Amino acid sequence: MKVRFTPSGLTEHMKSLEFLQEENPTAAWRYLKHLDDLLKQIEQFPKSGRPLPEYPDLAYREVIVHPNRYIYHVSGETVWIATVWGERQKIKKLQPPT
Repeated sequence: MKVRFTPSGLTEHMKSLEFLQEENPTAAWRYLKHLDDLLKQIEQFPKSGRPLPEYPDLAYREVIVHPNRYIYHVSGETVWIATVWGERQKIKKLQPPT
């Protein structure tokens, strides 16, 4: 499996990193290390992330890298990071992955 970001997922990821880098570069480095570990985990074990509490019947899952939720789904041999949400954000509406 390969982990890839959708365009919108990458945009949200980069926004989060830029903010963290400006606020606390050391924390940004730790964040990236933790994220890298989790992305390697879901690359090997795509079902290791938890189902979304808001939408347990959809094929989306998430891993949490405080303060963000990396929401993903599997399509073929690719794990797609669909979006990145701050823990306090509510997911308004997700469509089933195609």
